[in-house]
Amino acid sequence: MSRLIAVVVVTLMVQTKVFSQEFRAQVVVNGSQTNQPNSGIFEELGSAVRLFLNAQVFTDIKYLVQEKINCSFIFTIEDFSNNTFKGNLQILSTRPVYGTQYLSALFNYLDDDVEFEYQTADRLEFVENRYSSELISLLSFYCYVILSYDADSFSKYGGNQYIYRARYIQQLARSYNRPGWSPEGIKRNRYQLIEELSSREAQIFRRSSYQYHREGLDRMTENQKSSILLIRDSIEQLVAYKEIRPRSMILQLFFDAKSQEISDVLSEQSGPEKAFLVSLLNRLAPVYRDLWSQF
Repeated sequence: MSRLIAVVVVTLMVQTKVFSQEFRAQVVVNGSQTNQPNSGIFEELGSAVRLFLNAQVFTDIKYLVQEKINCSFIFTIEDFSNNTFKGNLQILSTRPVYGTQYLSALFNYLDDDVEFEYQTADRLEFVENRYSSELISLLSFYCYVILSYDADSFSKYGGNQYIYRARYIQQLARSYNRPGWSPEGIKRNRYQLIEELSSREAQIFRRSSYQYHREGLDRMTENQKSSILLIRDSIEQLVAYKEIRPRSMILQLFFDAKSQEISDVLSEQSGPEKAFLVSLLNRLAPVYRDLWSQF
């Protein structure tokens, strides 16, 4: 059973569960800013993280080889001492568009509150319902966030269980007083991300994501005109969410990942439709005003 079907009927897989690794992850650890003469520790960290992401099983859904989620984790280490790494982490995930070779960006986020310990030969292994280490919590949290975004794009609210698991990891990690897991005013961090994704209001955003990807992009090769209308409608739905969450983090992340794609898909609009669309996008994502003006 592939994930395209499994995200809809996962509840049927109770008596016979099939396990398969979910990710095809690329990992980069850049330690050049630390002036550390021994780059081997960064290479070893990268290898350990890569093995963890590509070997750990997070779900009970069978992923075919061609269905594994493409993602990248790019660490920029700014300070290293006493086995403690500090810096930032860029996470990007994509999903394929049906009938094409195109990969559509789903999640694109820079986490600048990264601090963890790692020693040579440390074994990275995720144990559910337990805080094993900061690094494992960080990686597992983002794996579940990626899974939620991916599942939501294939099935309406298909990411529920993964959002719940990511939230649980955040709650466990918060009790250890490490950066990024607790509210910090208006600063974007892991707490804010999962708090917003878990909210009831976020169902508007998640429903829009399903329509945008599954009913819009995935049917582009079948009926381009209809697909474009559905994509436009999905974006228009986000206005209601913007009114509820004027400083929405997930809305900003959506346009960070999708701005160029949206521009490419909708660039052939003209007349009143074009004017309406530009006005709509300027309202939702004014930071990309220059891009929208190129329509």
